[in-house]
Amino acid sequence: RPGNIGGGSYEREMGKADERTWVAHVHAEVVPGKSKTAFRTLAEALEAWRGVRTPGLIRVLDGSACDVDGMTIGEAPLVCPDEPNEARRLTIEALSGETPSLRGVLRVVGLGTGLVLVLNGFWIDGRLKIEGRVDARLEHCSLHAVTAQRLAGDDSGPVAAIETAAVGPDCPKISLYACLVGPLALAGGQLLSVESVVDGREDGMAILGSPGATIVRSTLIGGAELAALDALDSILGGPLQLTGAG
Repeated sequence: RPGNIGGGSYEREMGKADERTWVAHVHAEVVPGKSKTAFRTLAEALEAWRGVRTPGLIRVLDGSACDVDGMTIGEAPLVCPDEPNEARRLTIEALSGETPSLRGVLRVVGLGTGLVLVLNGFWIDGRLKIEGRVDARLEHCSLHAVTAQRLAGDDSGPVAAIETAAVGPDCPKISLYACLVGPLALAGGQLLSVESVVDGREDGMAILGSPGATIVRSTLIGGAELAALDALDSILGGPLQLTGAG
């Protein structure tokens, strides 16, 4: 599959919804009020999901841009799910062949039993800030923090495309599948990278924060600070520091 990584207009496998899954669609030309599960913006769909007790699937049908600056996924109050001891689950995906963009800094929070979040098929022109008990899986996404950094007037050097923070004992888990991403600043936790590229930019560090990492058929451009490393058929393009932390 040469070239079929990152957010792109190529064909991608779509998520599958069972009978329990709440399915919503986003399109810029949706007629307001015509359907309870069709929305003009991602923000409207996410607000509706806050009141859903079952797993959610939000599918973006066009190549529109969405401003996510200041938006938070997973913040309280959320309704209690049907299975109160299970993590809430949400998939946000682009229609196969489309490449919508998310612009700005998107915050993701895992409270209580946590949040499982899948992002599939997006060009993310900004950053992800992920906190707490979150299992975040990015599939076929391109994520670069350059625009967010420029808009903030920050010229101090590369900033993290994905930044995580622990909440108490809970550290986010990050999984990348066929993604192109900028530097990662991960507060421990676990990282899985499969067929992806992590670019530290300007001879910087690709990964900081000492997560445990499994790297499979992936490339790191820059150094990495890791608690532990399990690598297969991968290229590490910088110094590796194993801290044994976490």
